[in-house]
Amino acid sequence: MEQETTDQERWQAVQERDHRAENTFWFGVTTTRIFCRPGCPARTPQRENVQFFGTVREALVSGYRPCKRCKPLAASLADEQAAVIGDACQKIVAANTPVRLGDLAADAGMSEAHFQKLFRKVVGLSPAQFSRAVREQRLHQQLPMAENVLGAALDAGYASNSQLYAEAPEALGMTPGAFRNKGEGETIRYAVVDTWLGPTLVAATERGICRLQFGDDIQEMMALFERNFANATILPADDRFKELLDQAISALGSPEALKLPLDVRGTAFQIKVWHALRQIPFGQTISYGELARRIGQPTASRAVATACGSNDVAVLIPCHRVIGKDGSLTGYRWGTERKREILAREQTS
Repeated sequence: MEQETTDQERWQAVQERDHRAENTFWFGVTTTRIFCRPGCPARTPQRENVQFFGTVREALVSGYRPCKRCKPLAASLADEQAAVIGDACQKIVAANTPVRLGDLAADAGMSEAHFQKLFRKVVGLSPAQFSRAVREQRLHQQLPMAENVLGAALDAGYASNSQLYAEAPEALGMTPGAFRNKGEGETIRYAVVDTWLGPTLVAATERGICRLQFGDDIQEMMALFERNFANATILPADDRFKELLDQAISALGSPEALKLPLDVRGTAFQIKVWHALRQIPFGQTISYGELARRIGQPTASRAVATACGSNDVAVLIPCHRVIGKDGSLTGYRWGTERKREILAREQTS
């Protein structure tokens, strides 16, 4: 519901060409594959053709090209330079195999070092990292529909099956076959218990905890969990899981939370953010901007916020320790009141 409200507010800003929303989001038009600023003077598209992005990089990775009227890249570079980087992104997105840095730099009329520095400044990633992000997104989109894993890998831009499996643990958090089939071959045990934070769902594979979520509607939590792992073997708690469950519940609001085994699934960028979250000292908080700097991508604070919101293992991956630069709690996937309670307990323990 919170995401729907956010999109409604964004759509209203687009309709009103509200320049106050500049640099808070961008929108893409699916029929033209162009992305714009909220205040773009071009004709307003139909709502069903609009996709929202939290960062310029998300739009570029998704295959959109920058609008020539509102120039969504121009805030970081002169128009000419912005167009060059935009063209390079399009070449990477359109290519079936990774594009050589030397070829991109030559097309831009720059040295490799200068081009790479400029690309990183605009996009927040190196050309190689951007190319990998494009492959990962394609892989997430194509695996569920592909006839086989190798075909999906080649279509996504991986040079070979071996390259896919080498990168898969970071890109997917599980083997490609298991991801494609929504956990097929995985055995997951779960329980829903009442904690001081309300109804809590905990689930784990043989490798570790893969879900720890709060909610007010147990049926809704279970429905989402079962959709995410539709083809996994989902079993009730056994003695081994009950021991892990007790440890997880005891760890809520405690330094012991970092000692539990996890089995998380996400993109390379998400996992990088989640790892950095676990480095925040117990009882302390940082801003999204500071977290972005800690992972070496100071311009990616909005993407960092999105990665925090995608975390499926509450408290054990402490996204609650990230707050606004003004000290406000900002949003929290499981409600700001829960965030307040967790922080209060950590800061008084």
